[in-house]
Amino acid sequence: MLILLALLLQAGNGQQPRDAATLEHVRRNLERDAPVLSAPPPSVPIFRVKVIERHLLFDRPWQDDGIVPAYVHTPGPIYHHEFLYAVTPEAFRSATLYPIGVPVMPAVEAAQKAIAGTIRSYKQERARERVRREIDRFRAENGLLVSAPR
Repeated sequence: MLILLALLLQAGNGQQPRDAATLEHVRRNLERDAPVLSAPPPSVPIFRVKVIERHLLFDRPWQDDGIVPAYVHTPGPIYHHEFLYAVTPEAFRSATLYPIGVPVMPAVEAAQKAIAGTIRSYKQERARERVRREIDRFRAENGLLVSAPR
């Protein structure tokens, strides 16, 4: 309690004596016209947007990427497993819901990508060769220099 009383007595009334020159300087500055600190408006409107996004931890929200062994549920989305569980008779659930075997689809997909890449590069090379022949024919007809064979 005594400390509080001592602090209140030290604080006083909060006013400090001011110098007359300082007050006159402030008055003169207030009477002057304040400078305009704005730029002319742009000819085209400017719109600013701040985008805040949250990245997903997986590709699609409905994709189940959990590390779950194949014997726990089918390799696919959880809703498909629940559907199979609901519509498959109990006698056939073991083979349907808990398949055991070698996953073949990754190998098939890799082979399909390799074949598609080979076909695409073959078609690109044929198209380039056809364009080269047409350019050479055009140059020969117009008396221009024919490009060297490649």
